[in-house]
Amino acid sequence: MKRRLSGIDREEARTVADHLMARSYQGKGYLPDQVKCPTIEEGIVEAVRLSRAWSEVKADILRRSKPFLAFIGANYPAARTWADLRPGMAESYLRHCEGLGLAHGSIRHRLVAVKAAWRRMAQDWPELVKPLPRLAMPERPRLEVECLGPMEVAALLDWLKANSPVLWLMACLMALGGLRVLEAAALRVMDVDLAVGTVTITDTAHHKVKTKYSDRTIPVCAEVIEALKAAISNQRVRPATGEIFTNADGGLWKTLCLSHRLMFTLRRAARDLDNPRLATVKTRKMRASFTTMALRLGCPDGLVQRYLGHAGRTVMDVHYRRVDLDELRTVSDTMGGWRAAFNWKDSGNIPLEAIANGRFHWV
Repeated sequence: MKRRLSGIDREEARTVADHLMARSYQGKGYLPDQVKCPTIEEGIVEAVRLSRAWSEVKADILRRSKPFLAFIGANYPAARTWADLRPGMAESYLRHCEGLGLAHGSIRHRLVAVKAAWRRMAQDWPELVKPLPRLAMPERPRLEVECLGPMEVAALLDWLKANSPVLWLMACLMALGGLRVLEAAALRVMDVDLAVGTVTITDTAHHKVKTKYSDRTIPVCAEVIEALKAAISNQRVRPATGEIFTNADGGLWKTLCLSHRLMFTLRRAARDLDNPRLATVKTRKMRASFTTMALRLGCPDGLVQRYLGHAGRTVMDVHYRRVDLDELRTVSDTMGGWRAAFNWKDSGNIPLEAIANGRFHWV
């Protein structure tokens, strides 16, 4: 690069040239304060750091980005910075994931970090990074809701009450209260009002609600209240933050440890109850069991949706319809008779008055 210099002698010009050459070797170009485009890994780390995700979610996203870095290093070794990447490389990585036989959800999770970082780099370095066009994802497979039936839920809850009282409460909260696994695991004593019969799901020091609609207070049925009373009264060591569910040492459950504990406990239940489905249906599907039972017992869709902490499906649900605690008690009161209701169904002896008032509906 030639630059005309005036008013200085040869030695001063040589000094300027050496300075510019040194900046060039450092990757900072010839213009003052011009910096190099970040490396691929640096861009991903920065994009994840600036996201609003919870710390554990950020760590999981970074973990899922490792295969992309390995793929680029193996197939495009010359691509070191985001300026070197081309949209076709991301498309090639997508086809590579399909070739591995990964499920639709696994591929989507692997692309989260790539898409977020590419969008951030294209905004920060528009002259160097080309925007990533829409990727042709594989067709999402048809989803079949798999969950435990009412009699399976009843047998499992009775078995857990006798063999694992701590997990009995957690299962009650999921199968009879519709809580997510981590919502139940993070429940604190101060979130429970035994006198009113309510449970509050909110942000804590160890758990962040999934969406803003997940922050809610719901009434729960008498069976859940019974389990809560037993768990709170029998808790020998309680953390300073008030969590009800603790391990044998009185500490908080790690997510992975809790998953393993649930998995092994359900395997024991499957052997003792001679029902292999208890070991194959995922724990989080207890929330699906709650939803299915509540709807079959005649609870309105809109109330069950609010009870679960989902966003409204229509403008009216989101902006105009107010659902208070008393209205949500329709769900908890209905779930209070779930054992008798489904026993009536199996025996065929459904009371005529129950059919007449439309309380029980079977699908």
